[in-house]
Amino acid sequence: MGPRKLMRVVVINAVAAALAATPAAGQAVTFSTSGAFTGSQCAPSFCAFGGFTLQWTGVNGAAWLPPADIVLGSFKVNCISVSCGSESILGGTTFMLTISQSGPTPGSGSFNGTLSGFLGWDPSSSNLFWTPNQGSVTIGGVTYGLDQTDVGCPVANTQCIKLNAPSPDQNPSFTEVHDDVTSTPEPATLGLMATGFLGLIPLARRRHRK
Repeated sequence: MGPRKLMRVVVINAVAAALAATPAAGQAVTFSTSGAFTGSQCAPSFCAFGGFTLQWTGVNGAAWLPPADIVLGSFKVNCISVSCGSESILGGTTFMLTISQSGPTPGSGSFNGTLSGFLGWDPSSSNLFWTPNQGSVTIGGVTYGLDQTDVGCPVANTQCIKLNAPSPDQNPSFTEVHDDVTSTPEPATLGLMATGFLGLIPLARRRHRK
């Protein structure tokens, strides 16, 4: 095998081995989440309508190793009245879920969407949905993709998250928001890898001469 072919084989094998061993790569993703409501029935931290309150409980300093199915937090619905009937949430109500990532690359991203439908004391007759305006956000090479459904969503051909209603047996009720988190090497990481591979060429030449 000639020196050029030998160098080519060495570099190709090194690249293949490094890429196989670098799923952006073995680094835990660390993040926190927060939520904010807007609307005539809401303050930033909660909404109140028809004897119900709606709140968001985020996570703080969660750490996961991608790829993974993670929990971003949960909606909490509570009946605070003596008797809770069926009540619609007013149009124009929105919720923004913000992810603040501290590692491996600091940054933030948000899902924003509308809240629509109604709550009832009987969960089987309750249909309250959050419809995000996008399915994923990417922060520093880490992609957060919401787990959603297309069943019963208020807007056709969209995906949404249905919020569980409370009942006499379960008050308050909780709806966890799940997310598939994946990561890819950032361009800077790939550049460093390429620089390292170029350094293998002189080594291959020296070995061939020996």
